[in-house]
Amino acid sequence: MSHKNSAVTVPPPPEFSMHERIQIVLSFLFFMPLVFAIVWCGLTIFFPGFGFESAVTQPVYRELALAVTIVCVAFGRWNAVSCRHRLTRQRKKHLDQAAAE
Repeated sequence: MSHKNSAVTVPPPPEFSMHERIQIVLSFLFFMPLVFAIVWCGLTIFFPGFGFESAVTQPVYRELALAVTIVCVAFGRWNAVSCRHRLTRQRKKHLDQAAAE
């Protein structure tokens, strides 16, 4: 017996305009390197041996650099998703206001 829940429907994702899509992508592309630079500079201050060369040659610093990169990509992704949700809420608000008029 197959289990299909027809009562639950998932609405289609909202179609964003080109301007909104660019805004989402730029929020990811701007935020990720910014966090990366701040964290990387902080690591060079607190760990004097840490740098681009040591991140390539020394395994401990290589793992630290990989962790920093993963965290920064995750924060950039989070920022892009929050931007998308904000744009969706704005669109819903405008549609609700237009329907009320």
